[in-house]
Amino acid sequence: MSDEYSIVWTELGIEPRAELFEGKDLNYVAPTTLAEAEQLKQSAKGYHYLAGGTILNWKGSPRVKGLIDLKHLQLEKITGISTEIRIGAMATIQYLADCPALPQALRNSAKLFTSKNIRNMATIGGTATGNFFVSDVLPVLAAFQVDIEYFQDGRKAVMPLVTWLRHKSGLICAILIKHTHRTVFFRQEKIAQMDFPLIVTALGVELNDGKISEPVIAISGAIGKLIVSESGAAVLSGKSPSEVTFEELNAAVQQEVEPTGNVKATPRVKRRVIESHLKAILAELQKEGA
Repeated sequence: MSDEYSIVWTELGIEPRAELFEGKDLNYVAPTTLAEAEQLKQSAKGYHYLAGGTILNWKGSPRVKGLIDLKHLQLEKITGISTEIRIGAMATIQYLADCPALPQALRNSAKLFTSKNIRNMATIGGTATGNFFVSDVLPVLAAFQVDIEYFQDGRKAVMPLVTWLRHKSGLICAILIKHTHRTVFFRQEKIAQMDFPLIVTALGVELNDGKISEPVIAISGAIGKLIVSESGAAVLSGKSPSEVTFEELNAAVQQEVEPTGNVKATPRVKRRVIESHLKAILAELQKEGA
């Protein structure tokens, strides 16, 4: 978890905001309550929340004045029943991959998260709050329409993930999955098995009497933030899976996506990857709804 969130991840590394990283000495604190953590963050300029610490292993890791370790806040548990699940923000990605109580699509996306060494460190909260250029799990979480529980101004509040990502308010406490029954599919493209994915695309729907409702199409990696396609969702909504044509769906999604190129792929290649993902995911949905 970053600070406000001042670290900007790019496909070349981290783009720091220099005014926050002036100090050379690193201080360390480990609060025992959410209120104490928030107070420390507000009163100590240049301090960052520390969750799994994977950012410290990055070659572009910024110099910060202090770290606020969240390890004593008891945010690491996964609790709940099959109809509603609470994933603590400090739960590691490997814990998600191994947890049989979680939806299979989320477990599968967690298993693809780089290497097991990184999965044992990286946390779900840090994944949500970070400004990394691509995410294995965020599109899948968006497809499940999860909520974020966060702590701000001395109290907890809840906000939909997609809304929260625009503001990143407070200190994230948990991911809340209240729609475990949703049908979710995802695809990702990697150049190498241990590499970050190039593009991750996820689709989540509810099927009621054979009709699609509450569709969500989420894409990570096309640009520096998660994209949720409203036009694509409009194409799907109210139809049976067999009534949806790939051409119409792809055209609707592509009009909302303006990919940026990098050393791995040009914008045109990224568009083709998204196109391939949508075709495969729609085929799965049509098979599921047949």
